[in-house]
Amino acid sequence: MKLRMMSFRLAIMALGASGAASGVELDQRSLQIWDEYVKTADSEVGRRISEGRSFLRIDDFPKEQKLVQEGEVVTTAPAGHGMRNVPRGLIHDWVGSIFIPNATLDKVLAVVRDYANYKEFYSPMVASSELVRCSAAEQDISMVWLHHSFVRTFAIESELRSRDHDIGNGRWYNVTFATRLQEIADFGQKGEHLLPPDQGSGLLWRVHSITKYEQRDGGTYVELEGMALTRDIPLGIRWLVKPIVEELARVSIAGFLRRTRDAVNGNTIPAPPSNSCTRAVSNAVPKP
Repeated sequence: MKLRMMSFRLAIMALGASGAASGVELDQRSLQIWDEYVKTADSEVGRRISEGRSFLRIDDFPKEQKLVQEGEVVTTAPAGHGMRNVPRGLIHDWVGSIFIPNATLDKVLAVVRDYANYKEFYSPMVASSELVRCSAAEQDISMVWLHHSFVRTFAIESELRSRDHDIGNGRWYNVTFATRLQEIADFGQKGEHLLPPDQGSGLLWRVHSITKYEQRDGGTYVELEGMALTRDIPLGIRWLVKPIVEELARVSIAGFLRRTRDAVNGNTIPAPPSNSCTRAVSNAVPKP
C-alpha cells in the first residue's frame, strides 16, 4: 500500500509539473476525432432505445448488475482501458452505475438539478456553480471545477449545456457538454486570470457526459458515462503516469455517483419548485 501511494504521488507530481512548466495547445486533429467520438456515443443511446435493448448498460452484465443492486458502484470502460490515444491528446471514457434504494426518480432529479448546492454535494471537485438559463428541456450552467495536485491547484471555469429526455416508464436521460472551458491561471492568488480557450496545462480540453436514470426495483438506478479530452502524457513519464490516470478517471466517476447517492439520502433536498425548470422534459429520442 505504501509503495502504491508513493507511486501515485510521484505520478501526479510529474504530470502536474510537466503541465505547469510548458503550456500546450489543443491539436485540431484531436478535436475532430473527439467530435466524432461523442457523436457516436450519443447515437448509441438512441439505438438501444429504438432496438428495444436494455436501457442501462449494466443490465447487459447480470453479475455486475447484482453487485450494483446490492450497493456497489461498478465502473467499466466501454472499450479498451478507458483511454484512447489521439494526436497530442487522450480521450477518456468510463461508465459508472449505482443504485439508490427507496429513492424516486423525482427525488434524484431534484438533486442533480440543484446546481446551487453542487459546491456542497461535490466538494472539493466543484468550487462554485449556478443555473444561468433554463428552457423547456435545456439548462445552461456555469461552474468552476478544481483539481488539487501535490504541485498546485488546477482550476477550470466552464459553461455547460444539459439536455433532458424523458422516454417514459420511469426512464430518463440527459446529455451534458461544455460550451466553454478555460483554465484559471494562478487560481486563488492576487493575479489569477483566465487563459485563452484551448490553452494551458491541457488538464481538460473537452467534456461530455450521458447520464441515465431508471426507477425500478424499489429505487432508482443512475448510470453515468463520462468522457473527456485531455493532453497526452509526456513520453518520459508515460510508463509511470498512464496507469494512475486510468485509475483516477475511474475513481472520479465512482466518487461522483457516491456523492449523488449521499445527497439524495441526506434528507436535505428541498421540495422542487413548481416551475418549468424543475421537471421540464423532451420526449424526443435522438435518431441512431
